Amino acid sequence: MPTTAVMKRIDAALDANGALVILAHVARAEPYSALPTKPAYLVGREDVLDRLTELLVPGPGRDTARRTVVITGEPGVGKTAVVLQWANETRDAFHTVLYADLRGFSGSPPAQPDEILGHLLKGLGVNTDQLPPRAKQRLAHFRGHLDRLGREGKRVLVVLDNARDSRQVKPVLPGTPNATVLTTSRQRLSGLTIEAGAVHLRVRPLDEDAAARLAAHYTDGDCTDITSKQVKRLARVCDYLPLALTIACQRISADRGKTLDEHLNELETACLDLLDADPGQEAATGVRAAFSWSYASLPERHAELFKALGVHPGAQFSVGAAAALIGAPLDDTTDLLEYLVQAHLLEQRGHRSYRLHDLLHDYAAEKTYMPAWEDERNQAIARLAQWYVHAANSAAGTITPTRDHHVRLDPPIDGVPVETFSDYSQALGWCNAEMASITPMAQLALDNGLLFEAWRLPVELIDYHVVRRPWRTWVSSIEVALEAARRAEEPTWIAQAADNLAEAYRRQGKLDQAEELDKLALKALEPVGDHPRRGWALTGLGNTAHARGQYELAAKYTEQGLIAQIALGHRIGELHTRIHLGRAYRELGRREDAMREGLIPVDEFNADGDRHGEATALIALSRTCQRFGEYEEALEYCERVRVLANSLADYWAEAEAVALKGELLNSLGDRNRGLQHMTEALGIIEDLDEFKAQRLRDKIAELRCA
Repeated sequence: MPTTAVMKRIDAALDANGALVILAHVARAEPYSALPTKPAYLVGREDVLDRLTELLVPGPGRDTARRTVVITGEPGVGKTAVVLQWANETRDAFHTVLYADLRGFSGSPPAQPDEILGHLLKGLGVNTDQLPPRAKQRLAHFRGHLDRLGREGKRVLVVLDNARDSRQVKPVLPGTPNATVLTTSRQRLSGLTIEAGAVHLRVRPLDEDAAARLAAHYTDGDCTDITSKQVKRLARVCDYLPLALTIACQRISADRGKTLDEHLNELETACLDLLDADPGQEAATGVRAAFSWSYASLPERHAELFKALGVHPGAQFSVGAAAALIGAPLDDTTDLLEYLVQAHLLEQRGHRSYRLHDLLHDYAAEKTYMPAWEDERNQAIARLAQWYVHAANSAAGTITPTRDHHVRLDPPIDGVPVETFSDYSQALGWCNAEMASITPMAQLALDNGLLFEAWRLPVELIDYHVVRRPWRTWVSSIEVALEAARRAEEPTWIAQAADNLAEAYRRQGKLDQAEELDKLALKALEPVGDHPRRGWALTGLGNTAHARGQYELAAKYTEQGLIAQIALGHRIGELHTRIHLGRAYRELGRREDAMREGLIPVDEFNADGDRHGEATALIALSRTCQRFGEYEEALEYCERVRVLANSLADYWAEAEAVALKGELLNSLGDRNRGLQHMTEALGIIEDLDEFKAQRLRDKIAELRCA
């Protein structure tokens, strides 16, 4: 596959105006849409490959009852290489091969079930915007797809790479007869033996013969060109681990100015220099020696980028994030990344997306946090934090472009590329891809005294949080934001973080925590006086009172919130407060007031083209019509909500509309269809909001008993 640099030269020679460069990026990225490509060269693994075929591929006299196999082995031994080799070579035995990186041992948190299932569903062709939001729904969706393929006689291979333990794998097991699961891990996954009858195969370090063949391949010779003594030295210093041997041989091949013995002497010296390293380090000495040797041979700018990548808290990163780390243009950074890919120090995982092997990330981090690089590290962290804040700001403004709560940030510091998004889907895609890095990035900013960035990054994403409900990241990242606000002693920061966190808790039915946080927001704003956040906090208290059935108190708080929002001309706050005020009036039986407050935001959001706002307002208005027996109007509003929700991939709004339609149909005498819709809604909302899901279960039970 040609590098970007080569394609640039060809593109210029053919006057293609950049088209060939774009195609090169796409071509390199294509293999990772489901299963990464097999390693360039694999040696000494014939026994494991044959055993995998025996266990998992149908054939004469072969029992294929085993559906789960776990490949184990120490770090750097080549577990992933073995699995990718086998999966690519035998993919014709399966209709579909799916792949997910579980990040069990990496610089970022292990992948959670919803994320893993999201990758697998995308491998089945499910659009990102159409992914169910929670793990249980995704698992049901995943199994549904596999069942359909099974009925057609089609087999599926699921590769789960780098699992931390059985608990990480169990929630994503497909459990269908036509699905085969192949997992890699550094340790035995005993739980899978019990749960799924898994067979464990161990990949061991290479023997001397395999090491010789690997060395010959990467040094452009045959086995006779390398003496047995040299092979033994090379294998021994690399602990017979393929990862270390590959990197060492690549270095030898790239520098023909020295003899093999000279290279080996240098490599042994690098190893000796590392013998006093922290004995708790997970990476083998030989691997670290090979890393050190290869790193020392990198050109200055490439070494700078590799070292800077140790700053990034996630397992995967984009070209934009890498460019921010070193303060370089995107094109230059892409060329540097391509070089590191060619040197086997980096993996490309998608179009303009890369990852470091977890051992390489650990090694880069060691280099990054050496005292001599303190100034450069601090600058890299500052640029990376600003890149994330500005990208999140741009994504948020694209997701809800007409809302007046968006803040125009000052330009980022020098060296930070600016991310822009052409439409809702692209902005949502960036948020989906980066969500696993948001809390670690906010924490990194906080740990380094970047209080504005630690606060601003999470609160920028509130509109995304409301649409997609990533509860874990929503809560954990806003907790970091609140701590940053407190350290900064900024009352408006405290109020905004507290209010955002209160909203997360309230939507999960945790009303005491929500009330406490809204009161914290009000207290923080006492020295400030009038401020839109005061209106949000008052409305939040009103919503909490509403959830408790305290409708008079809800109306009182929300009326105060509306006065505050109108006085300050905060339009988005005013419209949302009117929605909630209409809800309170509805429960108090004040039809005219409820309809007035409900219709205003519907009309305004519709005029703005704010689809999410309109859907939210229509749900409340439909409930008001239901309350006063106007069922046909309520049904019409429900249908409008469902259309809007589908266009936004807003499953919460869709569930609300479907459930309400079920209630309305029941009220109109169509009990069976009503029950059908309510059951459908429960399937959508079960993992979104347990409080609302339980209420819906109670209604379904009541209807069935009627």
